[in-house]
Amino acid sequence: MKETNKIEVVKGDGGDQVVTKEELVGLKNEVMEICRDSSKSIHDRRREADDTRFCRWSNQTADGLKHSNLSGGHEAFPFEGASDSRVRLTDMIINEREKILVASAMRADVGVQGLEGNDLEMGARMTTVLKWVTNNALGPKYRRELKKIAQWQEGDVPAGAVMGVYWNDESALENKVLSLEDIGMMLYAQLAEGGNKELSKEVFFNELRILIENEGEEPRLSDMLREISPHLSDRRIKKIIKELRKGGSAVYPSPYIKTQSPTICAHRLFEDIYFPSNTSELKNARAVFIREWLTEAQVRERSYTHGYSQEYIKKVLEQEGETGFPEYSQSEFTGEWSTEKLRGSSQYEYKGMYEQITAYTRSVNDDGVPGIYYTCFNYNVDIPAKEKVLLDYAHGEYPFVWFGRETLTSRLWDSRSVSELGMGSQKMLKILWDSYLDHTTLTTIPPITVPKSRPNQKLEMGPLKQIKENRPGEIKFMEMPKYPSTNDKAQPLLLKQVNEYFGRSDDLVQPALTQLHMQDMVDSFLSNLKEVLHMVLQLCQQYMPDEALARISGAEDGIPVVRERSEIQGKFDLVMSFDSKDLDMEYVMKKAEIIGKFILPIDTLSTIQRDKLVQKLFAGLDPSLASATIQPVQNANMKEAMEEQINFTKIATGVEPPMQEEGQNHQLRLQTLNQIAQANPEAVNRLPEDSKQILQARLDHLNHMIEQQTVNKQYGRLGAVPALQGK
Repeated sequence: MKETNKIEVVKGDGGDQVVTKEELVGLKNEVMEICRDSSKSIHDRRREADDTRFCRWSNQTADGLKHSNLSGGHEAFPFEGASDSRVRLTDMIINEREKILVASAMRADVGVQGLEGNDLEMGARMTTVLKWVTNNALGPKYRRELKKIAQWQEGDVPAGAVMGVYWNDESALENKVLSLEDIGMMLYAQLAEGGNKELSKEVFFNELRILIENEGEEPRLSDMLREISPHLSDRRIKKIIKELRKGGSAVYPSPYIKTQSPTICAHRLFEDIYFPSNTSELKNARAVFIREWLTEAQVRERSYTHGYSQEYIKKVLEQEGETGFPEYSQSEFTGEWSTEKLRGSSQYEYKGMYEQITAYTRSVNDDGVPGIYYTCFNYNVDIPAKEKVLLDYAHGEYPFVWFGRETLTSRLWDSRSVSELGMGSQKMLKILWDSYLDHTTLTTIPPITVPKSRPNQKLEMGPLKQIKENRPGEIKFMEMPKYPSTNDKAQPLLLKQVNEYFGRSDDLVQPALTQLHMQDMVDSFLSNLKEVLHMVLQLCQQYMPDEALARISGAEDGIPVVRERSEIQGKFDLVMSFDSKDLDMEYVMKKAEIIGKFILPIDTLSTIQRDKLVQKLFAGLDPSLASATIQPVQNANMKEAMEEQINFTKIATGVEPPMQEEGQNHQLRLQTLNQIAQANPEAVNRLPEDSKQILQARLDHLNHMIEQQTVNKQYGRLGAVPALQGK
């Protein structure tokens, strides 16, 4: 009978529980298997791909030329000072693709839509919350993490990375001077929460004073203080009691919530995050391991912030620089492959640092009900940091999203990077470029032929130097062969192949192919980012305080979002879109021109929402400027209505407002004037004759402009002249 995997089951009903020795061993065995599997197919691929991208090879020099190193047994070829150029083709492609992906993410249209008809207002509020998170709560970190995930997706081996999405409740301590009454109220509230509600406040304070005055009751008083402040050390508690006895007040380290917001973190595979080699979907992974390197202060801090035991912390601090993820070497002996553990360089790279591993597992209880659990441990320590904890995120998934460059097989590990795919082309391009530079060097200063009978003759080359020869023409420059024409043709053909494969913009590559590649790359990236933002939104729904949500979303009528688990898992749909062609400014200008000349004139029924059209086109030209200058439709309408009311006041005094043909909502302005006449007819009747003529001319102008924009835009532009123009 097959033995049950200890990391995939929990006892009883599940929930938080003690980590058994077998479970801890099972997690460590899983770590070892991942490291062994990666030695077979990953580490050599990654090392070679990194060497290609960063142009690293043996016997390099800073000047980009080849030099002999006779002491090291290396002789420059084909000659001393020959070209040894660094052709950064794959690095350039990776950086280009990273910039396209980040630009598309920053410029994409993001919105939250309710799944039911009555969820429209709620969706608009959550859109506001999401924008606040990306612009304010995450701020610059949002762009920084996107850049990292895009770089690793395109250039790493395997070609992919993981974005972690977490809720960050960061606490801090501040020293407060509290009186005996203040501390007494905290203790009394603790007793009341514990169910002791019969004890009156007066009796409790009398007993508290007795405890403080009686030194023999110090252990009991210490236990009471420890219940309300488990973060306090025994030394700090004794100091507080001493200060209370002496002066009736004490310095009390009071915890407060410093940050309550979602956060994201890009994790690099085999550096920050590990999962089994046969994982096809991250959400179904057997286990996911997050590795952190912490300072001693950070390790000790987790006693308060994460609940790590003091015994565990003491043992971890004995493991400076030690890692549970070493590299393994793979070798073949008598037809069989074997792996051997190598002593990694972590002790030198992470001097003064301590490794911390958090294992996320999808485990089931005795009834087969699954849950996401996490266990904190150190590979070289025989006890866990604390008990196994059931992750209480209401979405019920791993807090991770996979970003892969391609889907080649069912395994996530098989995704290939740009460096791997472009490796051969970059090497060939380097050969061609080095041959060109070497030929230029040889033809500029070619070898000199001298008589065989005068081998020791010394030649001094330079302007106006004299070189003596016995017979004319016996000393001369060697005639060098012409540069091969095939090499001239090979380089553009090679670049054309590379550009076609990766869909780069080039005169020799069909624009449709370039657009197809770019849009597919952007759509895949935004699809993954959509999952990230959806998780962010779900965490905000679950954890963000009501007052913060109301303040951000502008809701004043109760809780602005849903809170139930079922609603968090399926109440809203997040929409994220971007047209990669919008990165081409000429395309955006052409699109705006076509819409303005051909689309809007035939929209006689005003079916186009022009405010959204303006916002979309403006964002394509300059997203930052559009965000800073475009105001909501309601605000714009209110402003125009107020301006037209002021215009009516000017007309009443005989001043004629200017008749503008562009940049105004003529329909709204006409409606405003008509409403004034309907609400107060006497206001129009009392107008002087000149003012009535001005008002009529303005009404004719507004009616004509409405007609031009709907029915007959191609016929005439001037429908009315100012009433006072001829006077």
